Amino acid sequence: MSHILWIDCTNGANIAEFYEKVKTNCQSNVVISESQTGVFVMCKDKTEHKKVQKWAKNNKYDHVLHEHCAKTFQAHHCIAKGDKKERKDTASGGSGIITAGDASVPSKEGLPLVQRVPPSNLPSVMAKHYSYPTQVDPDKPPKIAIISLGGSIIRSDLNYVYEHFVPNNDVPLPSRFKIVDLGGEETDLSSSNSAAYEENALDVQIVLSMCPASLITLYIAPNSFNGFLYAINQAISDRNKIISISWGAPETVFGSRYLNIYNRMFATALSKGIAVCVASGDTGSSDGTNRATVDFPASSPNVIACGGTSLVDSSNEKAWSWHSRHGWGGGGGVSSHFKASASQRKMASLYPNKSNTPGLKLPKGLKFTNQRSVPDIAMNADPLSGWTIYFNGTLYVNQFGGTSCVSPAFSAFLGLINWDDYSGVIDWLYTAPNRGFKDITSGTNDNIPNTKGVYSCRSGYDQCTGRGSIRGNILGAVPKVPPVMSPAAAL
Repeated sequence: MSHILWIDCTNGANIAEFYEKVKTNCQSNVVISESQTGVFVMCKDKTEHKKVQKWAKNNKYDHVLHEHCAKTFQAHHCIAKGDKKERKDTASGGSGIITAGDASVPSKEGLPLVQRVPPSNLPSVMAKHYSYPTQVDPDKPPKIAIISLGGSIIRSDLNYVYEHFVPNNDVPLPSRFKIVDLGGEETDLSSSNSAAYEENALDVQIVLSMCPASLITLYIAPNSFNGFLYAINQAISDRNKIISISWGAPETVFGSRYLNIYNRMFATALSKGIAVCVASGDTGSSDGTNRATVDFPASSPNVIACGGTSLVDSSNEKAWSWHSRHGWGGGGGVSSHFKASASQRKMASLYPNKSNTPGLKLPKGLKFTNQRSVPDIAMNADPLSGWTIYFNGTLYVNQFGGTSCVSPAFSAFLGLINWDDYSGVIDWLYTAPNRGFKDITSGTNDNIPNTKGVYSCRSGYDQCTGRGSIRGNILGAVPKVPPVMSPAAAL
């Protein structure tokens, strides 16, 4: 595992000067990468890591942030796992598990696996459910980055999915997908990294299936503050147009300094015309804590926060409400650190108040006015109405869920509309006509005592589902807009 230092140069340190000094003085097993606000130094071992850190401090580069916590961030997905023996045969539909074994070998029924799948929420089917556009200029394929913090991809799984479940797959898979290892790839699947492997599988399969013309890069970095930041910086530097992030942690985990450093990175991305889509979390309004809080990076005003719904049937959705038995539900609420963007503040009835929410009692110390609200949009994330994903030789039919499914799904949608410049995408979301969204008016993500009803769905924007789920063909036809404000002004 690599060790990454981040030298924050926003407080006066000279980036170019520091870069040259490290390059001259450090050994060959140190990799150096610049960003607009600092320098990353990736060391192959802890000894070199400490040496570079000491050298930087001795040379008065005192803005060194080093790895002080590992395995910090959670992958925002969950799986509705039943008893395999009971749920294996699901030919009549519904949730279930189908084990493929060698996928090229016909089943005992004489049909290959792909023909035995019951009616299910394959990513390509979900694209039709949300009326995604279908045309992408083949001469201008969108570049989509997926950020990962561990694990890898099971190549045999991906090959099978590409052959059987991805439409218009006439371009060889190696031309459409690659991995960039930033020191975090773990090539052997084990119990300790299985969640990261599952996350990578669903992220890649969803983008690959829903935006078949895309060029996908999976960036795998160490699961740490600087590893996460390094991967985002690399995706920006490589000129991807869309970045999908399915990892995060409560704002309180980051602290104000890291929140600001990350947010500057997202502001940089937006100013370069890059859209960043982030999962809003899977543990309700508490985000796994004992208070109402939101997940970061989703709470950055410079990203698109992707929340969750439950599919009631083919035409009805509700908020992915808190489910106490399973311990899951869509993340959402109000940031305690960031202000809302100008376009979000302009939304009618955006913030709950006594006039539109009688009897409202806010969580202690939390104010709504002008603060960043999460999420911006929402789509199916409930494992009980879940997505069909192929993992480790097994087809999980309608069982993968979490807002991790929504960030790559919305990234794929943005890839299909395929703009040259996404710098105005957040303002576009909030100025687009209501007909581009399906307003979600039932459900709640509250899971904090004494705050019942604070984050309940209602007509218009709410902190459960944002503007609602999307009507892709309508929203995709709305012309892009220039940004209402400078992204940096949202810090």
